[in-house]
Amino acid sequence: MAKKLKDRLAELNNLGLAGDERTQYLAKSLQAKSNFLVANAARIIAREDITELENELILSFERLLKTPLKSDPSCAAKIAILETLISLGSKEIGIYLKAIKYIQLEPIYGAKEDTAVKLRATAAYGLIKSNYYGVINELAALLADKEIQARAAAISALANCNALAVVPILRYKAIIGDPSSRVLSACFDSLLALEPYESRDFVAQFLDKSILIAETAALSLSEARIEGSLQILTNSLEKTIDKDLQKTIITAIAMLRCEPAIDYLFSILENEKAYADDAIIALKLFGDEDIFKRLEPFKVFI
Repeated sequence: MAKKLKDRLAELNNLGLAGDERTQYLAKSLQAKSNFLVANAARIIAREDITELENELILSFERLLKTPLKSDPSCAAKIAILETLISLGSKEIGIYLKAIKYIQLEPIYGAKEDTAVKLRATAAYGLIKSNYYGVINELAALLADKEIQARAAAISALANCNALAVVPILRYKAIIGDPSSRVLSACFDSLLALEPYESRDFVAQFLDKSILIAETAALSLSEARIEGSLQILTNSLEKTIDKDLQKTIITAIAMLRCEPAIDYLFSILENEKAYADDAIIALKLFGDEDIFKRLEPFKVFI
């Protein structure tokens, strides 16, 4: 009688074999019809660092590409295999190049969804770890991907390339924009990490753009905590009349977590600015007793 999938999964995880027998059993599991069984075998190989099964992982990946909707719905096995190859330090560039371009459209609720987004994102890191000479070209192409997760992964991967060509690409992406604030945030964060002071002034320019873009830029500047960011944020706050943007910039100022930023927020209260209530909320976020004491004269309910 054929074993049920749950029994086979349990057997695979609790296998008492050792040495060559265990390796052979895992190799056989990579050829299973069940993509969940293949994915589980791949994760075990990664956990136990069984480098001698690299070729079997590659063959399994290639097999799953032939009838993908039937053999690997949701790309669960292909993603697990790719993650395992990266974990094992595989430099099989061909697999990563296939994966970074791979799209798998599956029917979902009467429409079609691309389930290979994470696979493409994972492949981006595989190419970086492999020191592939053409990685920047591949990542630049991934920046134009239809899926948010893939574009964000391309930006994060570019930030890890340590190449001079990366900054201009990221600047260009920031300038042409993106429908997703997540992607723009990744772009600003990466630029600020790669070239802090030059990028600080570049990102500051986006504080004059649309509200969503300005809010994203403000939060990225605050998270980077680069010297001079407080002055940039306060200048922007005093210019804007949009209440939502005012609130976000005040939150960004508080996130700088420095004494000058705290003093500036108290100056808003002292001068009874229109956005004083937002400054109070931001100051309370610190949860600091000294700040609470400084708030007492303003008759703030703590």
